[in-house]
Amino acid sequence: MKLRLFRKRLLNGIALEYSLNELLQLVILKKVVSFFNNWKRKDDVKFMEIKFHELFVSIISLDTRIDRREKITNSLSQNGITFRFVNAIDGSKIIPSNYSDFFSKQSIESLSKGSIGCILSHYKALEIIANSHNNFALIFEDDVVLPKGFKGKLELVLKEIPRNFDILYLASNLSRRSDMRYWVSNNLYVPVYPRSGQYAYLISKKGAQKIILNIKPVNILLGGIDTIIGRMVSKGELIAYHVRDNLCVVDYESPSNIDNASNPNKKIFKS
Repeated sequence: MKLRLFRKRLLNGIALEYSLNELLQLVILKKVVSFFNNWKRKDDVKFMEIKFHELFVSIISLDTRIDRREKITNSLSQNGITFRFVNAIDGSKIIPSNYSDFFSKQSIESLSKGSIGCILSHYKALEIIANSHNNFALIFEDDVVLPKGFKGKLELVLKEIPRNFDILYLASNLSRRSDMRYWVSNNLYVPVYPRSGQYAYLISKKGAQKIILNIKPVNILLGGIDTIIGRMVSKGELIAYHVRDNLCVVDYESPSNIDNASNPNKKIFKS
């Protein structure tokens, strides 16, 4: 099983057009290279402050998952955050071949319907931002857990946002030591590798527009929107930053509607 998954990940890297050098960094050199970058700092970055009321807050959620909607509503309410739901696309109800203009043939054949639905759901949320009057947005998946004090911690980060940012990850499943290129402030660093998890992020309007412009055709064998956006970052199509410490976590006890081969141990929701 592990060998098969490794092979598929390698083929996935080739499908995403990673160079041999990039693949070596992803697989072999990752920890060594990033360890020495822990002391690097870039001092010529220009910053701006974003006020919380400027943020358009969206929660991607299936309208059938009332359990998740209730949990995330309580979590946001405790933090005094107003938001809107973006109704996710239910992968179990789609015909993947109908999206041949969006996904490559091998992606349609390789990805689960749940993964395809998740990618389309993030695209839907990003389209709303790209076509709105809002300059900045927070996007969460509905299984995110926001601790008490989340809003205050985020407001501290918002006081010093790089002017050129497209996307700022508020959390991911990669440790800082194994993932950083260099610091830009005491709270932010530039990540090296594609994210593992796309469940909480700040996006600028121009960042959303860049994703909409560059995402098609999706050509991956496994993974999801985190893999796709991560490749855009590594190709220089998006400018990404990451918070020093994760501001939120994922509720892994909440069963998922997405069957993803890269995470075979995840609990699957039974309707």
